[in-house]
Amino acid sequence: MSIQHSAKYTIETRTQTILQDTVATVLATARLAILRGPAGIGKSYALETILDQMADSRDTMVMLTASPAIGGSIQKFFSAACEEIASGRVNPNDAMEEFSHFMLNSFPFWKNGQRRIFAVDECQHLKANVLEAIRAVYDRGDRGRKFDPSYPAFGLLLVGNDNFLTRGGRAERMAFEALNTRCPIEWPLDRPTKDEYVQLASRFFPEEAELAGQVARFGIERRNLREMAEAFAVASHFAGDGQCNADHLQRAILMMGGK
Repeated sequence: MSIQHSAKYTIETRTQTILQDTVATVLATARLAILRGPAGIGKSYALETILDQMADSRDTMVMLTASPAIGGSIQKFFSAACEEIASGRVNPNDAMEEFSHFMLNSFPFWKNGQRRIFAVDECQHLKANVLEAIRAVYDRGDRGRKFDPSYPAFGLLLVGNDNFLTRGGRAERMAFEALNTRCPIEWPLDRPTKDEYVQLASRFFPEEAELAGQVARFGIERRNLREMAEAFAVASHFAGDGQCNADHLQRAILMMGGK
């Protein structure tokens, strides 16, 4: 719901700080970073925020959200990636090359050179064949990663939940091993702190301490920020044009499986 993404309801979380620092490092070094953490802690929101912040920058971040529909097909995955770079209609058989050509128009070690990063969210949906294809495109920048400004290279950021590269069959484990040897940056993302739940709740209800406490307790119970934001959004819908009250919020929490 759009209410989650209003600046009015935004707080700076540890997850967002880590992602911002990681994106800056990956852009500067054209390296690979892997970040994993539980669902609902703000990974996707942080990526979207960073993407918005880079809109007027000389740097480019191409962001793609993986899904079961594209995560097992190289053609579908790179066709979706090509849509993100607005390259027009691309033959699926040519999509990987088209996307590779775009990303490798990146010279991060030139003074004031163009820098590009490919960020993939929800990577737990990627199968081994797609991971290997992403790695193959990334490897084309290896000469540039020796800090030679005359060769192109781009950064790669893979973000997923706790299952990403930790579960799966033999093929997925082998793909992980191949990626891990290329990964100088790896961060585990933790659950929000109690203070982060309280801060977010106070943004939702700055003048109603009782309601803020109620939604904060729900977030702590569910162990993520996303469901807090959903409960607030649904309660606001119940309130309509009126003021959101405890009954609206309790109804929303109950509907979402809370107490």
